[in-house]
Amino acid sequence: MKFRSKPKFHSSFERGVSLVENLVSLSILAIVISSASTSMIMSFHGNSAARTYAGVISDIQGTIDGLRNSPYNTLLNKFATIPFTDIVNNQTAFESSYNPESQATYTITYTAVKRSAASIPDAVKVKVSVVHKMGRLGQTDSSFETEIAQSG
Repeated sequence: MKFRSKPKFHSSFERGVSLVENLVSLSILAIVISSASTSMIMSFHGNSAARTYAGVISDIQGTIDGLRNSPYNTLLNKFATIPFTDIVNNQTAFESSYNPESQATYTITYTAVKRSAASIPDAVKVKVSVVHKMGRLGQTDSSFETEIAQSG
């Protein structure tokens, strides 16, 4: 018995994938992956900046709360003037510090508020200015201002 072989007819679907088609698909894949990796890198930088900014806000809140909870004389000592009655209206004092963890420079400005020349200041305006470096995203300048009055 003799077997007959089937005639070899190939349709266009059976011939395989050519080299040009492979190169085109690899090029498209490379473009998609490179754009996705760029987006991921930018989101990593954004997340890092958000974390350090949250640290800055926490530092400011802690500073203000510490000043509000301290005795009023501690605030008046910032002016380095004794007796406190010699502090004049709108007299200012400054403090500056750098926090490497949040990459921020803090400048605290104290301004005396007096209604009467013969008394100690009735209140102290506190302004916290922050220069926050956010890595490759640049830097931001922020400030927070409050007034702390003498109690009692």
